[in-house]
Parts: sequence; C-alpha cells; structure tokens
Amino acid sequence: MPVSLMLAALMVAVLAAAPARAQVQVDYNGSELVVSNAGFADQRAVRTSGKTGGGWMIEDETGNAYQATCESTCSQDSDGSWTCSGFESSDGVDQDIVTGYDKALQLLVDKYGAVVEHDPVAGIDVVSFPDAEDPYDLLATALLEEYLDGRQLVEYFKSLELNSVGVTGGTYEAAKPRGRQLRFPDDPYFTSQWNLQATNLLKAQLLPEGVGLKDGVRVAILDSGINESDARHDGLDGVRSIEHIWTAPATGFSDNHGLAVTSLLADQGNDGDGPVGLMGSIDASCGEYQTAFTQRPADVLSYSVGAWGPMSNFVISALHQAIKEDGADIVLMNFRMAYSPQVQMAIEEAIERGVIVVAAAGNYHPAHRTKPVGFPASVEGVISVGSANRGKKASRFSAVGAVILAPGEDIVVGLPDGVWAYGSGTSFAAPHVAATAALIKLIDPEITSPEIGALLQETASGSSRPSWRPRRGGSSGGEGFLDAEGAVEAVLKGSGDDGDGHHIGPRNVWGHLGECDLGKTGETFAASEVPIEAALKGNYPNPFNPTTRIAFTAPAEGTATFTVYDILGRIVHRADVDVTTGDNSITFSGSDLTSGTYFYDLAGEEWELGGRMMLVK
Repeated sequence: MPVSLMLAALMVAVLAAAPARAQVQVDYNGSELVVSNAGFADQRAVRTSGKTGGGWMIEDETGNAYQATCESTCSQDSDGSWTCSGFESSDGVDQDIVTGYDKALQLLVDKYGAVVEHDPVAGIDVVSFPDAEDPYDLLATALLEEYLDGRQLVEYFKSLELNSVGVTGGTYEAAKPRGRQLRFPDDPYFTSQWNLQATNLLKAQLLPEGVGLKDGVRVAILDSGINESDARHDGLDGVRSIEHIWTAPATGFSDNHGLAVTSLLADQGNDGDGPVGLMGSIDASCGEYQTAFTQRPADVLSYSVGAWGPMSNFVISALHQAIKEDGADIVLMNFRMAYSPQVQMAIEEAIERGVIVVAAAGNYHPAHRTKPVGFPASVEGVISVGSANRGKKASRFSAVGAVILAPGEDIVVGLPDGVWAYGSGTSFAAPHVAATAALIKLIDPEITSPEIGALLQETASGSSRPSWRPRRGGSSGGEGFLDAEGAVEAVLKGSGDDGDGHHIGPRNVWGHLGECDLGKTGETFAASEVPIEAALKGNYPNPFNPTTRIAFTAPAEGTATFTVYDILGRIVHRADVDVTTGDNSITFSGSDLTSGTYFYDLAGEEWELGGRMMLVK
C-alpha cells in the first residue's frame, strides 16, 4: 500500500504501510527525493536553501507546486514561469525491504524520537517528529544518510507517497450591501448576490406541486472545519442541521475557509441578515410557492481535513466516514493538493456508491501558461468547477478545462465575528454546483455524479470563453456556465408525470409569486450602512522574492504599527505606517532576509490583523 509523507509546521508525519502492494516508488537523486506514482503524476521534494528558513518544495507535473509548511501555497519561479516536472523510477518490490520495514520504523523511533501511530481507516502508519526543531532536515538526514542491513533507509520506504499540505485558495475583501434592500427577501446582501440571478438558482428551487422529493439531502463539506467560536455564526442558520466533525485534530485556529464555504451554502433566507444561502431555507409564505430546500431541508456535515490545508490521511478518513457512516449524498471538496492514489481510490469508491462528488478546479496566478484542473478535481467522475465573472466568462485565475463554470468572483461569504465579505476563487464557485446537485438529488435520488456532470454541460448557458488572451500553449477555455433552472427543468421533463397523469414539463412558476417579487425590484427601502471592518486581504505575491504587497482594510484613519517576525518569534522589521479608512496596502522587502516563513502583525488603535508569508530566494 502507498506511503504518504505529510509536512506541517514543526512536525513531519510519514504515512506508511508495509510496501507489499507498492503503487509508487522512491529514489534519491542529488538533492531530491523523487517519487513515481505508477503512471500517475510524478512528484519530487526539493530541498530549498537558507540558514534558518530551509524547507522542502513539493512539485508535480500537473502544474502544482507547494512549499512544505503549514501555510503551503501555489508557488511561482522568480522569472514568472511555473515548474512542472516529473521523474521516472523503477518498479518492483524487494522482499527484504518488505520484511525490514518494521525495523526501519523502529530505527526512526529509537534514534530520532519518532512517534508512530496507526490509522486503521486509511491503513497507514503516522510517524511524527514532534520534538524536532527542524523536522524536514531531520527526515532528510534519516532517509538519506542512515543505513539498515547495508541498505540506505529510504530503500525501506519504496512505497512512499510524497504529499503536501493542500491549498484551499480564495481571496476576501470587506463587504457592505450594494444597492437597495428589497421587501422580499429582506436580506441586506441579497442585492449583492449577482450569482443567484446569473445561475437562476432560486428559480430552480421553486418547484410545481406534485413533484415527489427525497426526504432531505446530506451534503459533506471537506474543508478546514469551523472553529467552536464561529459555530453560531449567523450564516449557519438556514439548514436543518450542521454537524462539525473533526477528522483532523482541532487546533482552535482553523483557516476561515470552511466557515466561508459553509455560510455560502447554509445561510437562512429572508431573515433580515446577511445574504440568501444557496441551500438555505427561505420563507416564501407571501406567495404560493416555497423553495425545495424549505420543503425537504438540507443537512450539512462539516469535516475538518486540516486546519491550514488538507492532508491526505484526513481526507481519506473523512471520505470513508461520509460515505459509509454518515450517509452523505453530496461531497464538496474545495482544495487542491498533490496527487495521492489513496485519495483517488476513496473518491472512486464514493462515486461507485452513488455519491455526487464536486470539487473546485483550482486557482492560479493569471500569468500561468496552462492552468490545468488540479487534483482531486481531475479525478474521473468528479464534477470539477471553474470560476466565472459577472460576464459568465472564465476568471483569469481559474483552472481551464473544468466540467462547468459557476460564479466565483465577488461572492458574499461569512467570516468570523459575524463579518460578511466578498470572496473570489474556484472554492466559491463549486458550492453553486453542489447546491444544484443537491436539488437534483432531491428530485432524482438515483442520479449519479457523471450523469449530473453531463446534465450540467448539456444545459449550460452562454459562451464562457475568457476575455483575456492566454500565453502560447494555453487554452482559451470554453466551459459552459451553470444554468441551475435549465438543469432542473431537464430532470423534471424526464421524471414522468405528477402523479395525476399530467406530464411535468417546462415550468412557469416565477410569475406566480405575486407580491413576493422575489429577485425583482418590488417595494424597496434604503439599506442601512454597514461599518467598515478591519480585514486582511493577504499579501501578493506569496511566496515572494524579494518584495510583496500586503493589502488590508482599516476601519478608521490613523497610524498602525507593522511588525514582521521570523519563525522563532524574533522581530526582523518594525515600522509605523499611515492608514486611511477603507483599502490600504504596504510593500515589504525581504532583500536582507533569508528564505523562510515570516509572520506579520498590523496593529491600529482599536484593531489588529495578522498573517504569514513566505520568502523563497
């Protein structure tokens, strides 16, 4: 069975199993550990230089590159190009290596202080180095310099699968309602939700009488999870239930990504607060109809598969629990990670069991030449989702070649402390497809993931070719744009009659809402002003060399202290900066610093923001 190597801050975990059924192979090539995945995308770990900031860079030939630390992110070379490379290695398993596997693990325990735990779900051993000051260097030393029975230690991990912390992606900016608030629905951000109008998602939910529906739908979200302090966020009140499942250990400091995605799906409609959730119930009592999610509510299962990004063993465990124990109908994955055959097998099992699997196609720098659909969205049968702008054209940052495009720019999502923000990324496009798939699953419980993917393509609307001109060798895209109403109508047309012998054909329920005027101008009143919140937009580029720009929003004019720390907590830069109300930015130069991870802090009179960045020289 495959072995995975998980790299996280101040800990290295080797996911290992006896290599009797090896699917991948490991070789040592100069400064690299090279991994071949038996015909799949090869990966390699390259040791980066730097006195205090050295680490490992994970690369694969699908266009993904990750720095092997907890804040892993897509990486670009200093000349603007992206590295996509792979290596070959021999196949076959030496029986002496198989029998010596346990001794090799014990050597890591005895000499290097490794801690070994077995994961029975994934069938792997988790080997960590919790006391190592530089676990990456420790692992390299152990694998490449130690010998056991005359063999280099790396030989005993011939089925090693090198994997990185994955990337959730997405950017945020402070939000306040745009336009005028409607009488119905009275959610202040509804007039900012161009995504609902463009996809006809609310129209799709308004079903004629007589349509039989499955008794609810269960949607599993594999993401960063939701911190306990955010479990009562106003954006989580529109579904029948939300279960918080910590597949990965709870740290109390999860990335906000899981909250943003879940609130986008689960916010209550017409409650005078926030937006209208894509699957949130909405009281349409002022008209004749109710939405499908009100009639047959949705349940959300929020799995944490890594506080700062997904790790393959946690992804596998979450998938197994979702499909075998929790009865998930839909699985939504909003991350990109290095290829893992174990994760692929778990996804394929979910699809074989009739589960609909939806995944974000991945975000790239706009200058990336090819923008391939990332893993796990690239697995056959998965509905991969790219991002589109208001013109229904592919976003400049979106992967090219996805099954379908959906709105992924300026999407209203929830963040901690009751904050609402505009988010952009394929992570916010994929939930639109998950909500549409959940609606279709309510109508036709037997439909499969590949069938829904084909249906969405057949009913897609408009030309979605991007307005930007890609570099030579790239693709101009051309994926269709999600039309949720068209997809639901196609399912209804094929669903026979309404029980009374009447064929369920094209619907015209929109005009029957009477005084509700759902989605139209109707009777309006001025929206209240929302105070500007302090919000961090992050730094770009990241990783950077040698300069990066940190963007943020300040709630008031004044002075803020900007402080940068190294990974040991030492101050390497401090300065006072003038800020204005609203959007601001700071340009930081790391020309005098070594490669590595740095943390920064922005502190105003009554606000404080913090983030992390990576310098790669």
